[in-house]
Amino acid sequence: MSNDYTLIYLTALEKAVENLVMLSVTDHSGNIIHVNDYFCDVSQYSRDELIGKTHSVVKSGIHGEAFYREIWGTIGKGKIWKGQICNKQKSGEIYWVDTVIIPVTNPGVNMNNYLSVCLDITEKKNYEGDILRRNAQLQELIHFKDGLIHTVSHDLKGPLATIQGLFQLFREGLISPDELLELSEKVEKDIEHARSLLQKLENWSAGKF
Repeated sequence: MSNDYTLIYLTALEKAVENLVMLSVTDHSGNIIHVNDYFCDVSQYSRDELIGKTHSVVKSGIHGEAFYREIWGTIGKGKIWKGQICNKQKSGEIYWVDTVIIPVTNPGVNMNNYLSVCLDITEKKNYEGDILRRNAQLQELIHFKDGLIHTVSHDLKGPLATIQGLFQLFREGLISPDELLELSEKVEKDIEHARSLLQKLENWSAGKF
């Protein structure tokens, strides 16, 4: 492959990278000295607003100081750091990036600059969040169902046992018809309560609760 074709392919690769990932370069103190257009587009900050600042300008507040100390501890030793970072746009909306930070040694001054390559994964993180919320809601519904079934079962057993006992006493002549009628009024209230619980269970099964 000729040098001309190599240059063409490298230029094409550079354009592809520019439109796919956010790039930023900082000096050894963390001050931004370069950002690409995609970084500006996602963060909603202009290049002039970013150059000379640190990445704290896009901090979301989601991560604690220990998180950033761990990053600096890694890259400060000349090692590559990889991880996910939650940042904040100028508008206040958060966005997530899959990030690789690469120390680049400057031989002239024996200090490192740091190249940050970030892929926007906000949509993926939002999807994962939706899945977690749906799973939590499902667990709540399962817990509610189990509790309701237990309550209905318990509250139905009471009236049924009472009715059975009353008729047993009546058959054995131990209570009069008037006494049976009087006691049945209490049983009727218990049955009405059980019917209400059954209706709740039916509504839950039908998705109406």
